[in-house]
Amino acid sequence: MQDFDALKEMWDKADDKNTGNAPRATGLSSMSKSHKQKLERQQIGASIMLCITGFVILAMALFGNFRFEWMITYIAMFMMTAVCWAQSVILFFNWKKIRSIDETHPPRQHLQEWETYYAFRKKQLKWNGPLYFIALNLAMGMYFIEIFRGRPVMNIIIFVAVYVAWMLFAYLYLGKKNLRKEESQLMAIIQNLKALEEQF
Repeated sequence: MQDFDALKEMWDKADDKNTGNAPRATGLSSMSKSHKQKLERQQIGASIMLCITGFVILAMALFGNFRFEWMITYIAMFMMTAVCWAQSVILFFNWKKIRSIDETHPPRQHLQEWETYYAFRKKQLKWNGPLYFIALNLAMGMYFIEIFRGRPVMNIIIFVAVYVAWMLFAYLYLGKKNLRKEESQLMAIIQNLKALEEQF
C-alpha cells in the first residue's frame, strides 16, 4: 500500500509538470502578505484622506462665510481641491494595482507582477511628487495674497518662514521617509518571492 501511495505521488508530480502546473506556493509568506496589506492600507488611507480634505476645502469655499473680496482666493481654494482630488485618484489607482496582484500565481509570474509595479511606482514618483508639491504650494501662495493684505510685514515674514520650513520638512524628510518605508516593503516582497522562486 505504501508503494502504491509513493507511486501515486510520483505520478501526480509528473502530471503537474506536464500540464505546466509545477509545484508552487499557495500564496505569499505571512511576512510578504503583511507587507502587501500595509502597502494597500497606505495607498487607500491616503486616498480617502485627500478626498475628504478636498471636500472640506470645497465646502469652505462655497459655504464658508469668509467674505473674500478677490476671485483669486476662491480660485486658489478650487485649485487646492483639484490637487487633493487628483492625488487621491492617483493613490486609489495605485491601491487597485496592488490589490490586483494575484497571490495564487506561480512564484515567477507573481514576482514579475511585483517588479512591474515597482518599476511603475518609481517612474510615477519622479513626476508625481514634485508636481504635487509645486501645484499645492502655488495654490497656497495664491490663497495667501488676500490673507496677507494689510498685515504687518514682520508677521508676514514670520508666517512665510514657518510655512516654508514646514513644507520643506514635510517634503524632504517626512515624504522621503514614507517613500523609503514603502520601498523597503516592496523590496521585502520582491526578495521574498525571489527566494521562493529559487526553492522551486
